[in-house]
Amino acid sequence: MSSVFPTRPSPTLSDLPTPCLVLERGKLAHNLARMAATLAVRRVGFRPHLKTAKSADIAQLVAPPPHGALAVSTLREADYFAHHGWRDLFYAVGLGPGKLESVAALLRRGVQLLTMVDHLDAARAIRAFALREKLLFRTVIEIDCGEHRGGVSSDSEELIAIARELGGAFVGVATHGGQSYATRHRPEFDTVAQAETDALRRAATRLHAAGFPSAVLSLGSSPTALASVDLTGITEGRAGAYMF
Repeated sequence: MSSVFPTRPSPTLSDLPTPCLVLERGKLAHNLARMAATLAVRRVGFRPHLKTAKSADIAQLVAPPPHGALAVSTLREADYFAHHGWRDLFYAVGLGPGKLESVAALLRRGVQLLTMVDHLDAARAIRAFALREKLLFRTVIEIDCGEHRGGVSSDSEELIAIARELGGAFVGVATHGGQSYATRHRPEFDTVAQAETDALRRAATRLHAAGFPSAVLSLGSSPTALASVDLTGITEGRAGAYMF
């Protein structure tokens, strides 16, 4: 006897409304496990960057709250992840004075937001704003490791001047070897990764000698996170695109 209920075909990719993120969970799980294991063996903390995933469901798999640490590229992303329970967030883009009020709103909600600057004027604005609003900023200085998109040279006088201007808000240094995404082979990954680590260590050494010890030495890109270089002294990696 045939059913009186019409059968409905299983949905296909073409049936899904767009835009729509479609993932193979097995591949995602493999990618997450591989990166976590790689950094764990090398004794480096992991702060996955969610600028590509933009998903609390995926963040839950890789760094669940309340203790998981995430990096983001917009304050809207920071607000989203804070809403879903994350408290340790790094806004890994140079902070401009126009965004200080948005940062303050997150800080007042109890978010431990790490911010980043690469300019003396930005550091000066943070210090004045923090004093006026009685807020504790935690800020790293962005170091240029060869991409020349942002950051200051680890050998520059500006590096020390920015730390001095930040005062108690200064907590360390960070860099991003974005040039690694133009590479395709392991030796090239290693070259960029070495530039990242060298730049961070050189900057941290100079800052320490000037009276500004760095608690944070943060680097990040998916290719260099898997490179074969010595990560001694590096406190965290911020790979993100590796998930996909």
